[in-house]
Amino acid sequence: MTERSTDLENLAWLVDSRNKIQSLMLRLYRLAQDPDVNEAKRPENLHDLIGAAFSLWRAVFLANAKALNSEQDPEGKKRGPRQKLDKDAADFLKRVIDTNAISFVDDLRFGSWTVGYYLNNARFRLGLPMVNRDDLPQDYWDKTFSKLEETLQSVEKLKTE
Repeated sequence: MTERSTDLENLAWLVDSRNKIQSLMLRLYRLAQDPDVNEAKRPENLHDLIGAAFSLWRAVFLANAKALNSEQDPEGKKRGPRQKLDKDAADFLKRVIDTNAISFVDDLRFGSWTVGYYLNNARFRLGLPMVNRDDLPQDYWDKTFSKLEETLQSVEKLKTE
């Protein structure tokens, strides 16, 4: 997994991406609330688009490359990305079993697993292949957002025809 080159570059991506997904969600909300879009004109995939948008909104907060790369185990040995992913997946599952609840803080704590979950959920809803674990989540986020944007634009175009 490759990191963004600087903290400032990473922060700029986060701010820009959060703005893009929230703006897109507003467009989806307008479409869902539009009184001129009756049931016959409502896109069949509207719920998938809303689900993909939510998943990308959540994933953008989790796609911090530095936090996902590795960590140290209790003995101080460095874990690689795959070992961290395996540990986060198991710890996430244990948290669900223990508490029967997951919060955003838990999503952050187990981010190497949850970012993939949200990205893959968005990609599934858009008919895209699953994420390759070795690639940067931010790159997959960008590609998935582009597909969502393209799909929403085509739905908006149909509405005006």
